Amino acid sequence: MYLWMVFLRWLMESFFDQRLLWVFLSGIPVGIFAIVLGGTMFLSLPIFQLFFPELSLGALVGNIKVGSAIRNAFAIWPLRRRLRIREIFHILVALLAGGFIGAFGITNVSQSFVLPVIVLAILVTEAAPWISGRISKSTYIVVAVLAGVFGGIIGAGISLIILSLLRIQIPDNDRIVEVRADAILLELINTLAAIVVFMFFGKLIFPLWVSWALGSIIGGYIGGHIVERTGRFPPAIQRYLLRAVFGFALAVAGYKLIS
Repeated sequence: MYLWMVFLRWLMESFFDQRLLWVFLSGIPVGIFAIVLGGTMFLSLPIFQLFFPELSLGALVGNIKVGSAIRNAFAIWPLRRRLRIREIFHILVALLAGGFIGAFGITNVSQSFVLPVIVLAILVTEAAPWISGRISKSTYIVVAVLAGVFGGIIGAGISLIILSLLRIQIPDNDRIVEVRADAILLELINTLAAIVVFMFFGKLIFPLWVSWALGSIIGGYIGGHIVERTGRFPPAIQRYLLRAVFGFALAVAGYKLIS
């Protein structure tokens, strides 16, 4: 009953604000992209910038992250029995603390900082394989905290670093499903930490994140079926498409900065 009330409230509010309807419709292809390719923050952030130029960076990221959290929550449910909470607890705490710090740092920052944040995210995404190959037991927790801070700020590309942290613990390829389940949970925890900060500072806008979340759920469902039928794109195509999305994000952020 509550979900129906949420949907009806969103429907009534979107009728009076066409931007919410466009956010919902945009969430569908972005949700598909999230499952098939990943790196959707580079699409989500410029879309929100275009529709809501009056919001702070924290408000943009916070409302986007709610959709991501709901999508990951749906993804983790079928894998819940594979989770190893005790074994990954120290990484969980590090990512949780980092998420609080990162989100707090951008809560009231203006959109003029979107461009440097996107540049940072691109650099981390491109360097993620290099970073992953240099994580050792001595740098383990430091990297986990820094990854959490980055996740609280924007989070694009963090999944590869989280996977690398877990693979140090479980290098056995036969247990890759457990690693994937733990990675989804850790990313979800990091996202929830950031959401709590944004919620505390009043940056979450109910009709906005509901619109985005509904579109993301539909897109994620469609994307799951696409992956099931066709598999993921070859790595070379994935890199090409992701870099095209980098260009889109930089173009919008640059335009908004000078306009």
